[in-house]
Amino acid sequence: MSGSIKKIIKKIPFVGSYVKKVQAEKKEEEQKQKLEKKRLELQKEQERIKVWLKSEKQNAPDKNSRKISVIVHHHTGEEQLQKLKENFKEAAAGLEFEVFTADIESKQNASFAEFCNEAARKATGEYLFFLDESVQLASECLNAMLLAAEQNEKAGAVGARILYPESEKAISKFAAVKSCGIAFHKKNRNKTWYWQPYDLLAGEETLEVDLQPSVQKAVRVDVMLVLRERFLEVRGFDPAYQSIHVKKDEFSETDLCLKLSKAGYQNLLAPAALAFQSAEEKSKPDQAEKDRRLYNLYVYQGKWQSCLTRMFSEEEDKPIVPDSKKIDICAPMPDDENKKFWGDYHYALAMKKELEKHGYQVDVRPYQRWYESTDSAVTIALRGNRPYYPKEEIVQKNIMWNISHPADIPQGEYERFDLVYFASEKLCRKWENELKTKCDVLLQCADPDVMKSTAGEKKYDLLFIGNSRRVYRQIVQDALTLDYPLTIYGRHWEAFEEAQKCVREPYMPNDQVGQAYRDAKIVLNDHWDDMKETGIVSNRLFDALAAEAFIISDEMPEIAEIFEGTVVTYKDCKDLKEKVDYYMEHPKEAEKLAERGHQLVLEKHTFAKRMDKLVQDLSGL
Repeated sequence: MSGSIKKIIKKIPFVGSYVKKVQAEKKEEEQKQKLEKKRLELQKEQERIKVWLKSEKQNAPDKNSRKISVIVHHHTGEEQLQKLKENFKEAAAGLEFEVFTADIESKQNASFAEFCNEAARKATGEYLFFLDESVQLASECLNAMLLAAEQNEKAGAVGARILYPESEKAISKFAAVKSCGIAFHKKNRNKTWYWQPYDLLAGEETLEVDLQPSVQKAVRVDVMLVLRERFLEVRGFDPAYQSIHVKKDEFSETDLCLKLSKAGYQNLLAPAALAFQSAEEKSKPDQAEKDRRLYNLYVYQGKWQSCLTRMFSEEEDKPIVPDSKKIDICAPMPDDENKKFWGDYHYALAMKKELEKHGYQVDVRPYQRWYESTDSAVTIALRGNRPYYPKEEIVQKNIMWNISHPADIPQGEYERFDLVYFASEKLCRKWENELKTKCDVLLQCADPDVMKSTAGEKKYDLLFIGNSRRVYRQIVQDALTLDYPLTIYGRHWEAFEEAQKCVREPYMPNDQVGQAYRDAKIVLNDHWDDMKETGIVSNRLFDALAAEAFIISDEMPEIAEIFEGTVVTYKDCKDLKEKVDYYMEHPKEAEKLAERGHQLVLEKHTFAKRMDKLVQDLSGL
C-alpha cells in the first residue's frame, strides 16, 4: 500500500480506527511472543544453574550446618516485608536463619549504616545476608552464594546476578541485567572528579554466562552475603555516609567492599545466584538531598580516590612507605589562578614556610589534588568550606585545623583525625569531652614577614579588605553611615550599590595587604555569625596587628581576651560613630594601641609559634 493511500485511509474515521486497532493487536502479540521467549530462556537458565550447582556441591561443605542472619533494610511496608520473608524461607529451605528488620519510620535507626552494624553485632549467624525488601530470590540463589563463599577461603562480600523481573510497567527490561557487580569509571562533579561506581553489564540481555564465581571490586548490598566475623573485622558499614533513615546511600556498599579488599579478602560475584529487582523510582532531589549526596561524595572521594587510582595503575602492588619528613597541607582553594583570592591559600603557604624551617618537605594541595597518591607521613587539613577525609591507602598522621565554618562539621568528621586543633578556646571546650580523638587549642596567627609595613602618610580613612560572599556585611553597612570615606578591596559587592561605589579593586595582592593596613587610619573588621557563636576571631585581626595597624571590630568577648585591649570593638552604629570620631581626633592613642598589638602578635601569635607547637605535638601522636 502506497504512502498516499495510507494517508487517505487515515482520514476515513472508521477505517483509520480499524488500522490502529490492528496495529495495536500486532504489537501486543509481538510483546507476548517476546515475553514468552524470555520466560523460556529464563527457565532454561535456571535449569542449567541447578545442574551446575549439583555438580559443584559434590565437593562442597554441607550448607545446612550454616546459620544465616538476614538483615533487611525495610523501608516501604509490612505487606512487602512479609512477601520477602516468605521468599527467603523458600530459598533457604532446611537452613537455620534469623531476620533483622527496620522500619523507615523508626527513630531508633538513624541511618542505614547504624542499623546494619547494630544488627550485625546482635546477629548469631555465621553469615550475614543483606537483602533489600524489593528483591525476589530465585530458588537456588542462596545455595549459589553460599557455595561461592565456601569454596574461596578469602571470600569477602558475595553478590548475586541481579535481573529485572517480569513487570507490566517494564516488559522490555524483563530478564535483562540490572547488576553483575560494580566497576568504576571517572566522573566529573563539583569542579573535580572521582571514581564513580556503576553496575557491570547493566541492560545486557544474554542469560547464558559462565557460572563460576568471579572476583569483583564490589557487589551490590541489595543481595550480599558476607561472613559476620569479616564484616566486623573491617568495622562494617561506615556511618560517615549520610542516609535517609535506613535506606541505603550511594556509596556504603562500595566502601564496605573496598575495605574488605584492603583487608586481603576477595569480593565475588556468583552468576549462578539469580535475584530479581525492579528499577528504582527516581524523583527530583530537593536541596537537602543534593547536599546529602555531595557530602557522601566528599567522604567516598576522600577515603578511596588515591587508593582506586593506584588500583587501576601499575603502582597497585608497590607498597607506600610514609616519609616522616613529608607533610601535605590540604586547603580548600581551587587549583587555578583564583586561589590567590583565598585566604586559606596564603595561610597554607605561611605554614609551609615555617615547617620547612623544621626540615620538612611540604606540599600545599588545592582541593582538586587532595586525593592524589602521596607518601607523606602527615596530612594537615585546613577545614574551611569543604571537608577532607583521611585516605585509606596509607597510614598517616592526620591533623585538622578548624579555622572556619565550625557549624558545618559533624562529630564523626572530627573523629577521623588523630588530632584536631580548634581556633577557639570556646569551641575546644565544647568538644573535648565528647570527641574520641585528641583535641587542643591552636589560635589563628600572622606572618610578620608577609605583613611587614613602614610608617607613612595615611592613604585611607576607613579600610575594609574582604569579599562580601554575596552578603551585605554589617561592618560595611555601619561604616557607610559615618562621615568618613570607606575604601573596600574585595569581590562580589555588585549587589550592594552603595558598597560597590567604595570598591577600589576586587583584589589586593597578599604581599601588599600589610602596607595597606598600615596606611589606613582605621582598619575595619567583622565576624560571621558562626564565628561569633563559637569564639573564632577573624584572622584579619592578627594580620592587621602584625602590620601595626589600628583596628575597630564588631564585639566579641574573645577579642579582649586574646588581644588584651589593643583592638577596639563596638556594639552598634551609634557606638561605632563615637569611637571612630574619637580616634580620628586622637590618632596618637590609636598608634599606641596599634604598637602594643603589634608587639603582642610578634610575641605570641605568629606562624612560627604555631608551627613550633604543631611539630612538638606530632612527636606525641
